Amino acid sequence: MSRRRHRPLAAAGLLALLLAGAGAAPARAEIDLQITPQSQTVAPGSQFEIQFQVTNASPAFNAFHIIVLFDPNALTTVKLSPLSAQLGALVTNACGSNVNWFHVGAGTDTIDVSMLCAGASTAGPGTIYRMDFLASTTPQLTSISVAADVEFANGGLVVPDVRVLDAAVGIGMTPTLDAGGPAAGGALALAAWPNPARGDV
Repeated sequence: MSRRRHRPLAAAGLLALLLAGAGAAPARAEIDLQITPQSQTVAPGSQFEIQFQVTNASPAFNAFHIIVLFDPNALTTVKLSPLSAQLGALVTNACGSNVNWFHVGAGTDTIDVSMLCAGASTAGPGTIYRMDFLASTTPQLTSISVAADVEFANGGLVVPDVRVLDAAVGIGMTPTLDAGGPAAGGALALAAWPNPARGDV
């Protein structure tokens, strides 16, 4: 008898919980990835560093895949030795044993990093990777961007949303445009930016 009496109460409690949560949309997991500095001036022929930073309090991840796009006539990748020097503190502090596959291409470099420590993961904000480039000897404006198929995962589950801010580089000149758009003032000029581009330009 007592079992029958409690069933309606339990069902009513479960229904109340379901109804209470029905109007609340679940928070969408996302990672904000930014190439920093977003805008910089470097001397012709000089070597300089960029960093890939997760700028928000992101969901946890233990692996990521990034394709870096740039103009090979303006920039040349400099592979650091040891390669582990390219890993950011957000990765190395979470796990001391990592797969760090870095493939240098012609204007397209590929980064694949996975943590090998059992149960290890990390979350932003912080630096996940760094790269060095050699600037051309020709003054020019150029950009560094991330391809649209960027992915972060945790235990094999992909984080659904990754938002990226690209970077502008002025070789021997101050960038008149940055990843956010044109600078104020100056003569009227039109340009596709970033170039190469992913998504809207």
